[in-house]
Amino acid sequence: MHGYDAALPPWVLSLIESPDPTAAVPAALTAFLRGVERRGAVFAELQSGDSDAGDAALAAAMRAFRNAASAQPMAAWPRRFWTLLAATPHSQIVWHAPLPT
Repeated sequence: MHGYDAALPPWVLSLIESPDPTAAVPAALTAFLRGVERRGAVFAELQSGDSDAGDAALAAAMRAFRNAASAQPMAAWPRRFWTLLAATPHSQIVWHAPLPT
């Protein structure tokens, strides 16, 4: 302990000496999902051709990503999220009419 540490309250010292590395994960995950939500919604709607199907695909991808993100480094999050969203069955293109020949 340094001389200037003695002036700090004990609860501050406990934070400095034993930081919780998992405390930042939920905040970082929330920020990441907020950052990709709007782009993900547009992508999913364009992929599915329907806003309701796009919303369902986005919700499913965000749920799956939230469950898997803590096991991966943050640098891998963008690729993982967009891969999940593209692979979601609801985001596959749905044709409402036959293609012109």
